[in-house]
Amino acid sequence: MPRDRRSLAEDGTDAEYDNAKRRAAIISGKENARREGRPAGRINFGLRRIYEQTTRKWLRDEPDPDVFGVVREIITRCADGEGYAAITRDLNQRGILSPQGVRWSPEGVTWIAGNPIYEPFVPESVAARRRLAEGRATVTKPTTAKYRYSEVLHCEVCGKLARGTTRHGNTYYGCRAGHAYVAMGAADRFLDDLAAARLSSPDALELFAPPDDAGVLAAENEAASWEQKLTEATEAYMAGQLPVQVLAKITTDAKVKAKAARVRAAKLRVPSALHALTGTDLDEVRAKWDALTIGARKDAIRALMPDVTLKQGRHLDVGDRIDPQW
Repeated sequence: MPRDRRSLAEDGTDAEYDNAKRRAAIISGKENARREGRPAGRINFGLRRIYEQTTRKWLRDEPDPDVFGVVREIITRCADGEGYAAITRDLNQRGILSPQGVRWSPEGVTWIAGNPIYEPFVPESVAARRRLAEGRATVTKPTTAKYRYSEVLHCEVCGKLARGTTRHGNTYYGCRAGHAYVAMGAADRFLDDLAAARLSSPDALELFAPPDDAGVLAAENEAASWEQKLTEATEAYMAGQLPVQVLAKITTDAKVKAKAARVRAAKLRVPSALHALTGTDLDEVRAKWDALTIGARKDAIRALMPDVTLKQGRHLDVGDRIDPQW
């Protein structure tokens, strides 16, 4: 048994070491290519390569004026909180082709929005990537995009998300099992009023302040430091300078602390989407709220009331059937 445990530990450290070597080789290869004037990897959609005229040495990648407008539009609309499925449908309806020359998919839209290569050319790229990282912006199915708060309310009985449904001319939100439901129009008005009132409250500006960029950077640096310690320990073990027992302890500690730092960084990024909606004047805040797209309203409600619950009780008022659970 001790021999088996040792073999497993050695296999784990070997894998870590191989990953570290491959990562270092990739980074080194890209740096060498950059110094030698060779393009690093294939050209990204919306960009073109610029070469020195006489030597044909690669100088840089820059926006292609013929197609970069599509990239800018996607990133800007994603940063503004518009639903990915809605953007996809609009691009396809306008006959705009994807990088593969076919129809766009939500995955293709989010790939553009989440690619850091575009950050030097589109300032909104940071906000678009933050939105993806926060996990609040989910791809909305075309069948539910027309319902304002479909898949936002949680059923108090089964915990599943309530979907928008139309039956016999009536629209409502309800869970699939039929445990709880509420008239859609009344629910939309109640949630809109509730959100505007909360975002115009005296403490909203402080509560929904912009993300702590300094804190995010510090947490990410801490995570990178622990990951570096893990790499160094692995290399020391492979060189015979570190016992396997010590490596095992360092590996466990470093992985746990690096993960905790990554989680802390993610939490510090939110709720950036709500800061722009706050104010001291209810009418002004309500005007901002009403100007949001359906996708943006969903994202804001999910950030404002992540566990908003739909309760049972067909004879109860809408205010008694929807619990925001701030």
